[in-house]
Amino acid sequence: MGAFVAPRIAKQDLQEKVRQIKEREFTETSLNEDLLFDLPPSYWIDLVKYDPVETLKRLTIPVLMLQGERDYQVTINDFGIWKEAVGEMTNVTIISYPTLNHLFMEGKGKSLPAEYSKPGNIPGYVIGDISAWIETICR
Repeated sequence: MGAFVAPRIAKQDLQEKVRQIKEREFTETSLNEDLLFDLPPSYWIDLVKYDPVETLKRLTIPVLMLQGERDYQVTINDFGIWKEAVGEMTNVTIISYPTLNHLFMEGKGKSLPAEYSKPGNIPGYVIGDISAWIETICR
């Protein structure tokens, strides 16, 4: 159960840290002393204010989004949120791969952290999709 609730605990801890950061006035010295994961409070404040979906919607440049459907860090459900956000945007190409994990390595069944230590290569079909996308936007 620990791994199951870890994200919830981390989120609450992060939210509490951001609240503390917002309530404090920082001097240059305190910014250097009050680091979380070796990142300054300004990073965490900016992260809370950042809306990646809205940022994407304002982009007019070509965007390629790729997703391994076996990814347990950025899940296929997360990908669905992006897919919905993209909607009919003509500048965004979105592709998912059923057998790939977070590192774009092939596998079967549920992806596990142990896969990350196994050497491998990104499949040729992914490289082909990236190449084809680049060719399309360069025309």
